[in-house]
Amino acid sequence: MHGPVFLPQNAGAGCGWETASPFCDFFTCLQSDNMRYCIKIICYRGCEMKNLKYQLPAMIAVILVFAFFMRSRTIEEYVLDRYESATEILYHDRDAEDHEVVFFLEDDGGISCAVLKKKWSGYQILRTSGKLSLHAPGYLCSFFQDGEDRLWIDWGIITDDAIKGVWTESGEMNLAKCDLYSYRICWLTGRGQEPQDHLEKK
Repeated sequence: MHGPVFLPQNAGAGCGWETASPFCDFFTCLQSDNMRYCIKIICYRGCEMKNLKYQLPAMIAVILVFAFFMRSRTIEEYVLDRYESATEILYHDRDAEDHEVVFFLEDDGGISCAVLKKKWSGYQILRTSGKLSLHAPGYLCSFFQDGEDRLWIDWGIITDDAIKGVWTESGEMNLAKCDLYSYRICWLTGRGQEPQDHLEKK
């Protein structure tokens, strides 16, 4: 028996199409670095064989494939894949509560911010905050929920090189330089009342 036409001829190579186990498929198809490809191999073989001894382990193998690819992707790869309009990652950092904060450039020139949380299966987007642009830099504050906790991220674009720091009622903002561009990004996360005033110190 040969594999389906929508899969490459070497799908499951080294396992033997009729006799392979789902775990043999799992380790073989991981070499493709393509999650959809791997899942297709395992699911198609399970449907073809109609064998419960194969299909149950196949379900486990699909879960393992999904978890493997989700955990092996970098956060930059995840954001660029998740947001179709994203063209470039400008800056990535982690706040005091282990939230991933990613700033990215969009295809219309706007700048957006994503707050994510890393989980065992990959990343969860908690909030997309945006967008700002060089034509209207300013500051933007967005609330997000993490379990029972209600938090906010306050951020802005700094185009004046003379500004050395930005302060709010909640403290000094983090200041990040975008190497390929002339602007900087300031940001801060916190709880409770959102910042109202931004003091730019020169």
